[in-house]
Amino acid sequence: MYRFCRTVELHTYGKEVRDIDSYFFDHTGKKCLILGANDFIGEKVIGFCKEQGIQVGAIDLEEHQNDRLQAELGLDYRCIVTGDEKSVESVVDHFVDRLGDFDYIVCNYYLDELRDQLIKQDETCEQWEKLLQDWTLNYFLLLKTIASRFDDAHQRRIIFFNSARGYTGEGEGEGQLVEGGSICEAACASGITGMMTSIARSIIPKGYSVNGIALGEEYKEKWDHIEWAMNLWLTGIGEYSCGETYRVY
Repeated sequence: MYRFCRTVELHTYGKEVRDIDSYFFDHTGKKCLILGANDFIGEKVIGFCKEQGIQVGAIDLEEHQNDRLQAELGLDYRCIVTGDEKSVESVVDHFVDRLGDFDYIVCNYYLDELRDQLIKQDETCEQWEKLLQDWTLNYFLLLKTIASRFDDAHQRRIIFFNSARGYTGEGEGEGQLVEGGSICEAACASGITGMMTSIARSIIPKGYSVNGIALGEEYKEKWDHIEWAMNLWLTGIGEYSCGETYRVY
């Protein structure tokens, strides 16, 4: 997939050369809460935040806990019990106490592991139930809790990662489905699209923007596209685009 515009460099004689994006995106001092830290996208987002001077609070599901994230990256790191509203509330309150308000909230799911598991195993009702809880329900619980903690009109940017193997809404690409993947993944991804669009309609008046990045095949080789999309949504350009999704095919 092509980016909406291309990043270029400004070349000057005897002066510092800066990427043009740096003139538009200044995240210094912002605060970010990320759900789904312990996978490729999670660690890339954390690296992006550290490079940009963003304070990070990192959350994983208990079964994905990785203490290396805290030890090596110096993160404030907590885990939640999947689908447990009280657990989510406790962890969010911890980060509110430590960081204060959040400027950015990133919802990420462990797509690489999911795709590997579903290729090796037959799809079962138990897998459907677990994926729905681990992915869809936890996104909902995190955002519900955050929205309940902050009633002011502070501008907050929510980015949710999704799979392009499911329906990701209208607009650019018209929700084109990529090849491959399981029915479980496609169904949950489509559900995420509908849920986040509805959430966006509800919380935009409170100053939030809610936008997605849908990952297709070989997304690990396309981090520059993903990072560009993150910068796009973090500017707030999608504030009035309910649940609009950037697709990385």
